[in-house]
Amino acid sequence: MSRANSVFVPENKVNEYLSKNDITLERMQNGITFVGVSRLVDDDNQAEVVLKFESGSYNDPSRIQGIHHLVEHLVLNRINKNPHATDVYHNAYTNYKNVSIILSGIANTKVTNYAIWPMIKHMARVIKDPLASKTLAKDLASEVKVVLNELYEKQADMKWHHYKFLNRCIYDPKNPICTDGLGNETTLSKISKEDIERILSELFIPKGLTVAVFTEGDS
Repeated sequence: MSRANSVFVPENKVNEYLSKNDITLERMQNGITFVGVSRLVDDDNQAEVVLKFESGSYNDPSRIQGIHHLVEHLVLNRINKNPHATDVYHNAYTNYKNVSIILSGIANTKVTNYAIWPMIKHMARVIKDPLASKTLAKDLASEVKVVLNELYEKQADMKWHHYKFLNRCIYDPKNPICTDGLGNETTLSKISKEDIERILSELFIPKGLTVAVFTEGDS
């Protein structure tokens, strides 16, 4: 339990709190932090798995700003390409400090070939080999267009401009929270296959990875 959390739970009460609320918190030797939370609910079997990698857009090299967000898109596309993606919500997001990948859906322990169970296995395979190298160049070019469309939509949204303006008013410009995670036409066009491969070798590593599993059900 971090020192920040101890503001709400005294350090000498942490283990008692975790046990009382069915929370498992384990830090493994390979650097992964595992968090498990379960809740008993009649006639409900749902689960959510969140993989949070502690590197985000603040770590983008200025020349290729937006690369973390682009990698997130590329990896999520591979996770989506699975015939078992039924009754499963899958998403990912990038902020200035991390990249997160999310799966949630039906998780009946008596039906392990349906919904979230095969998708977890598929996600694990993708994380071990995030991108298919044979199609990486083609996928990269396609996904840059998708991210640029997302950028154009943001630029047309006044709420997005208001949010950025407020950040500039509140925070120092060098504060990580002010990072532009989407990049721009110039930086996105400079991202190469080699850049993607390099950042993947730094991003998808056990050290700093947090795995959070939330379950609710009666079995």
